[in-house]
Amino acid sequence: MDAVSRLNFEVAEELARKMVTVNPYFKEEAVILSSLTSLYQHKFEEAYALALSLPPGHYARSELLSEIENLYQVELKGKQHYNLSLASARNNLWKDADYHIQKALEFIPYLPEPWRLAVKLAIAVEDYDTALSRLDEALKAFPNDSFLLAMQAELKN
Repeated sequence: MDAVSRLNFEVAEELARKMVTVNPYFKEEAVILSSLTSLYQHKFEEAYALALSLPPGHYARSELLSEIENLYQVELKGKQHYNLSLASARNNLWKDADYHIQKALEFIPYLPEPWRLAVKLAIAVEDYDTALSRLDEALKAFPNDSFLLAMQAELKN
């Protein structure tokens, strides 16, 4: 769980595999760890299938399923705001587009697309300070994103 909390998913998966080889009675705990690892990587279907593989009366099953559903709903809200932002931007409704992209970033900051759009929106209204600020934040999360790197090069010129 420490590895999962530090977002060190490779270590968590390796520990889950080792748990079962060390003691077969750790199988359910390994499933819980694997389900959480998938969940925190936003692999909802995988996390859900793992959680469902626990026996129906298992103490962690319903808790896992509930957490998966909650985080999935959060991601859906973020994607809805992203899509609303896109629609508003296409209609030159800049304030509305900016409102929705900020909401999207609250819900799904782990996806690069909202960050890209956030930078584009700031550029569209010629708010270059905001564009640079958003770009700096985005590059912290996605340092190798080619679109963000191209935007950085363009804005710095």
